[in-house]
Amino acid sequence: MDLSEFLYTRENEKILIIYPSNDVFLSVSKTIADAKGREKLGWLVFDDLGKSRLETFFEKFMPYAPEFPGKIFKNMDTLENGIETIFCYGFHFAKPKCGIKPVFKLILQKGRTIYFFLLENSIEEKEEVIIKDLFDAIVKIEEKDITFEKKYTYSVREYVFPFRYFSGTFRIGEDYSILE
Repeated sequence: MDLSEFLYTRENEKILIIYPSNDVFLSVSKTIADAKGREKLGWLVFDDLGKSRLETFFEKFMPYAPEFPGKIFKNMDTLENGIETIFCYGFHFAKPKCGIKPVFKLILQKGRTIYFFLLENSIEEKEEVIIKDLFDAIVKIEEKDITFEKKYTYSVREYVFPFRYFSGTFRIGEDYSILE
């Protein structure tokens, strides 16, 4: 199994993605959105700063992605019933005022696939350990200058049966596609 296949096949799971850069965030979110369908996808942000940053990313990303990136929600109570996949972004911008409680509330939601994006080294290590314990799978992506091309290594640890662990490398194409 590779990273793209893993991202395509997750249903009703809670997945934490720890990423090193905006390019990785954009390419991974594009891969997931292509797999899940944008009409059933929602973005959850934790405060106004996270919303503003996300909208800035959408503007930057516009030449490479379809017009509709998905709806943005600032509160879990406003999530619509048709939204099956939730991208969570901006938790680290909301620190320390939002605390860890919204993450617990989010994880308790049934019947939805949740991808929680967390910028590497953006929160205290103790809180990162607590957050990691809540998720079914963790994808950790790191930047590696292995050759003249920029490459990324990833590791996937699943904490639900069959408890798989696998890793690999990928590059990001000019259109923010993941190339494995």
